[in-house]
Amino acid sequence: LGNLPIFRHTSKEHVAELARSTRVLRAKRGATLYSRGDASQGFYAVAYGMVKLFVPASNGERVLRLVGAGETFGEPVVFMVRPYPISAQTIVDSMLLFLPSEAVLGMVDQDPHFARGMLAALSQRVHDFVADLEAQSHTCAQRLASLLESLAPPGSAPARIILPASKTILAARLGVTKATLSRAFAQMQSDGLIGVERRAITLRARDRLLALAHAT
Repeated sequence: LGNLPIFRHTSKEHVAELARSTRVLRAKRGATLYSRGDASQGFYAVAYGMVKLFVPASNGERVLRLVGAGETFGEPVVFMVRPYPISAQTIVDSMLLFLPSEAVLGMVDQDPHFARGMLAALSQRVHDFVADLEAQSHTCAQRLASLLESLAPPGSAPARIILPASKTILAARLGVTKATLSRAFAQMQSDGLIGVERRAITLRARDRLLALAHAT
């Protein structure tokens, strides 16, 4: 818990107190953590692995977010006291921490630093949501370029990254079909922007990739 960004400024004593109410969950790939409409009882943190957050769509599902190690999800429902508005499912074997609502709300009352961390996490969700709305007007290539750059270290030097999920899931996350995503990968490779070896991607022309990601 102490390593999670949301608790960066929380005292060790309060983190230890919260830890006593926290449950450790080990989930196999494909495990459903909760479904849309389930009663909310708390939020989760990913120790290792990856979780997809999604809603049903006409073509199967719409992936809203991929949550990796060190990230949290489900915080808004702690304060809303409403059912989960989306579903959560692991896409690889994962270990998670579950923080019950009662313990979290009690900590908010006790520790202003913890409350500030929660506000920062929720504000980041709003920022991400706005970015997703803006991305709806972008081409598949632009969305893919933005995703690849977000996975790489800052700078213009060539970098090698590993895709965090299958192309099917990434396509759903970007709001395109798998075939469209595959064409975008092929075109970028043909243009010399990237090299593709299964899920290992080499970002070769970082300046051009950034220009594509930020094109209007």
